[in-house]
Formats: sequence, C-alpha cells, structure tokens
Amino acid sequence: WPKAWTSIDRGNILPRTNGFAALMRFFVQVYISFDNPDEIIGMDALSKILGQSDLNDSDFTKENYVPGTSGQTKLYNDLMKDLPEPSDLLTELE
Repeated sequence: WPKAWTSIDRGNILPRTNGFAALMRFFVQVYISFDNPDEIIGMDALSKILGQSDLNDSDFTKENYVPGTSGQTKLYNDLMKDLPEPSDLLTELE
C-alpha cells in the first residue's frame, strides 16, 4: 500500500497510530507462524504475505477504521481474514 503509507491526507489511518498498531499486532502472528525465532523474516516474504490481502490503498480511511481500539481491531481482523490461517501464512513461500 505505497500510496496509503506516504499519504498525508486527513483520514488516512495506515501511517498513523491505529494503522501502525494493527500492523504490528498482525506481524506478531506472522512472526509466530514463521516458527524460527533465530531468523528475521525478510522483506520479500513480508511482501508476499501482505500481497495476499484484498485491501487497497483507498481502504485505509477513518470511515472504514474509526479512531480508537475498535478501528485498530477491525483493521487487524481484516488483515487476518484476507489471509490464510496464521499457521499457514508462510506455506505459500516455501
């Protein structure tokens, strides 16, 4: 979501607290699924995982993800539902 990351438009939540917090929460699940605590997940792997999401740059609005924990939780849940089960997140990468 390169446009959403760099946009400074009001209402764009991805580079702000809610978007960042939801992504970090999601990345915890990705890291756990990686099941190799001594390694770092590379950018290529993360890009492939995020590329499985149906979310678009234009989806990261405060109308879709209201300020506060409810919006943060909704984004996290949307990321998780668009992807395989957490235990299968990296299966496609092998």
